Amino acid sequence: MAWPSWIAKHVPEKVLAFGEVEGFVINYTPDHAIRFDLLGNPVETLGAAYRRGSAQMNDILDLSKVIR
Repeated sequence: MAWPSWIAKHVPEKVLAFGEVEGFVINYTPDHAIRFDLLGNPVETLGAAYRRGSAQMNDILDLSKVIR
């Protein structure tokens, strides 16, 4: 079974604190990744590995950084 098909069958519907899952990315090499929909269909080819974003609770809770 190919990776996209396997992942599509095992991806959760929601991720706590992030919401509904819309798809997934497979990094094949540092300069090649593919974004897939929830059925495992390729949606976009990326020219570099996908790096997920990050957030810290301190940033979210410190309203002085948000409200100016």
